[in-house]
Amino acid sequence: VDKMPKYETGGLLRNKPILGGVVLTILHIIFLFLAGLTFELVFLSVLNTLILNYFILYLFLNFFFQFGFLALFLLFIVPKGMKLPDLTFSFKDYAEKIRLSTLKPIMRNILIGVGSFIIFCIIVLIGAVTLGNYVFSPEILFRNPSFAGLGWFLFVIMLIPGIWEEIAYRGVIFPMLSKKYSLKTSIIISSLIFGFAHSFNILNLIFSGLDFFIILFYVGAQIIYATFLGVAFAYMYIKTKSLIPGIILHYLIDSVGQLFLNTLISDIFLEGIFLICFVGVIPAILIVIFVKFAVKTENEDDLITRS
Repeated sequence: VDKMPKYETGGLLRNKPILGGVVLTILHIIFLFLAGLTFELVFLSVLNTLILNYFILYLFLNFFFQFGFLALFLLFIVPKGMKLPDLTFSFKDYAEKIRLSTLKPIMRNILIGVGSFIIFCIIVLIGAVTLGNYVFSPEILFRNPSFAGLGWFLFVIMLIPGIWEEIAYRGVIFPMLSKKYSLKTSIIISSLIFGFAHSFNILNLIFSGLDFFIILFYVGAQIIYATFLGVAFAYMYIKTKSLIPGIILHYLIDSVGQLFLNTLISDIFLEGIFLICFVGVIPAILIVIFVKFAVKTENEDDLITRS
């Protein structure tokens, strides 16, 4: 792995940013688990009533616990307790360090996020129509939430990965890596860690009743396409010097993007091609090209300040 000039700082996780990224990922999952556990313990006596009679209220309460726990983790514990991605002395310093406070040029950042999502949708739709039977079903996004599907609640729940995964993997982990490795190497490693994070989705499917091979197939495909999309997210982050375009793109893929993933593919080999190539590889390449030409910089090696 190509190394940058000597990297000196205190703290094991800052000195070993790959380890730091893996630890951050595991803690991210643990905090989500703790959020769910705390929610169930707090509402244990009325949990069944909430689920059966007040399902939307149940969803919102669960959302607030997850969102709140991750806010505590990534806005307080990570910068103040773990001192990541660097030593910071205030929330303002932290927000600037991870590029969360970089809003301007706001219209450009919004257009890059939305434009990248349009590219994603076009490629996914081409793959869906070519390899399977695509079904246009707006109720995926607009029906009332139920056990059969989250409907419009997708616009709420997907704020969690859209915001917090971008803060974790691009805002915190990428700057840690870029202080020790070259930008290209940092993009690759951060994307691999981002892909690795999706391996934990096997825990959500293990008790679903699906065949274990099918579970491995879907989780494996998700790890691969998430890794490639992670490259696009990271490149967008360093080119725009802002988390905002990535948050917008990530949120739109996870919410509105469900509308374009509604395709039936009978052949598992073709489904693998669809998920890896048309959801991951091709959109990632085209988004990188789009961002490269949309954002002009004099020298890409100066995109991240190495302090």
